[in-house]
This record gives sequence, structure tokens and C-alpha cells, in this order.
Amino acid sequence: MTWQDKYKLAKAYYEHYGNLELPQNYKTFNGYEKDENGLNLGLWIVHQRQTYKGNSTYKISEERIKLLEEIKMIWNVYDTNWNEMYKLAKAYYEHYGNLEIPQNYKTFNGYEEDKEGFNLGCWINAQRNAFKGIGTSKITKKQIKQLDEIKMVWNVYDTNWNEMYKLAKAYYKYYGNLEIPFDYKTINGYESDKEGFNLGYWINTQRRTYKGDSTRKIAEEQIRLLDEIGMIWYFRDEKLQKEIITSSNLKKKNIEILNRTRTLLNQFASDTLPTKEELNESFIKKLELK
Repeated sequence: MTWQDKYKLAKAYYEHYGNLELPQNYKTFNGYEKDENGLNLGLWIVHQRQTYKGNSTYKISEERIKLLEEIKMIWNVYDTNWNEMYKLAKAYYEHYGNLEIPQNYKTFNGYEEDKEGFNLGCWINAQRNAFKGIGTSKITKKQIKQLDEIKMVWNVYDTNWNEMYKLAKAYYKYYGNLEIPFDYKTINGYESDKEGFNLGYWINTQRRTYKGDSTRKIAEEQIRLLDEIGMIWYFRDEKLQKEIITSSNLKKKNIEILNRTRTLLNQFASDTLPTKEELNESFIKKLELK
């Protein structure tokens, strides 16, 4: 079939459905009726987009571009899909006041869950990854601004950390310590609730992060806040010198040393401490691996 023949099928699809949003594996003989033995019109449309973007050895003429645009060809599907998903995210925000969407949340209108709908939760997670430079997807400054307008939280870990810290602080105020069982769950911090947040596990995670046993990092400010409520980073029989420092664990031990230094400094009154320059800030920076 010639390009013109395939274009006629695409035009028939457009005239029947009002768009060119056809699946990549859509096959047809007449354009508007699916037939597994027909021409793969969906793949042909994909090829036209790739050629238009220069991702092909073929070139697409101005005349062909004009013909495809007459039947509403969308050259950048990602941007169009992004705008449609953003509308759902905005509808969710306007209904619930946040974007705290479960990763498997699907919907057709944004605010009502529907297992057959669009995976809005997965899309929100993909935007966070794109913002952090994770994966192949990109996010523009304009898109970031649009999501900021509906209170997008880019770093969920930091937000969750603050909420869990409030529970830990409530536990400390009530019991006077952070000797929390590993499986302790709570809603308010000081009362055990099997349906609550796993505060015991969270406390254990902070210790592991402090020691460099995690891919996450614990910030200087987070260490200070936990030190304020009596956090015990090491149990009595644990010592820094217990493990020999080798090339394989050097990064972990450097992080451990750095965080211990921070805790040590937190024990002094601020007005008795020397300046950071006097503490040889360059040494601290060398230890703080990025």
C-alpha cells in the first residue's frame, strides 16, 4: 500500500471517531473497523510521528504534514496525555484538597475511584521521578509550576518524615524515651493501635540511615530534632570501633562518623560552640558524601 492509501484509512478513522487516538496495535481494512488481519494503522501513525521528529531514516514532506494536521494529527502524544492527566489530578485536588493519591488509584473523573479508569496514582509518582531526574520521562518548568499550583509534594519522604516525627515526639513526651518496640503502631504516638502507623519500624529506619545502612540520607536537622527527644542511636554494646574500616565499607563508616559528630555537637549549648570555620568545615564537607 502507498502512503496515500494508508492516509485514507487514517482519514476514515478520524471521520468516524473524531481523533487519531488509536492504539499502536490497531489493525483495519477500512479505517474505522478493527480487523486483526488488516493493516497496522496504529503502528503507521507512530511511524509518522517518529519521522516528523527526525527519529527515522525517512523524511516527511510539508505536504504530508499538512494532510495529517487536517485530520488533527497530534505529533507529541506525551504532552497531550500529560494535559489530560493533569486535569484529573486537578479534579482530585479540588475535591480532596491534596495530591496524596495511592499509587494504584484509577479514575475517570479524578475524584471517584474506578478500577477501569486511568492510573492517576502511577502518573503522579512518574511526575515525582521525572522531577528528580529518575527514568526517561522529562518534566518542563511549566508543568512543575502547574503541579505546584495544586500543591504537589515532590519529596514524599520528607513530608512523611515530619509526620512520623510528630508521633515520635508525642511518644517521647508521654513515656520519656524512644524505646519503642519494632512492631509498635499508633495513630497519636502514645497509644498502641494495630491499624496505625508503624512508628517502631520508622525509628529503626532512622537508626539504620544514621549508620549509613540505607540508600536514604538523614539530614543534619533531622538528627538534631531526634537528639532533642532522646534518640538513642546505638545500643550499649555497639561501638564505632567494633567494625574494621575497609574499602568496601568506607562510605558507610564515613557517614556514620559524620552523623556521630553531629550528635556530639548537639550536646553542647549553641553559645559555647565555636564557629563552623573553627571546627574545620572543610573536614566535615569531605565526610558528607553526596
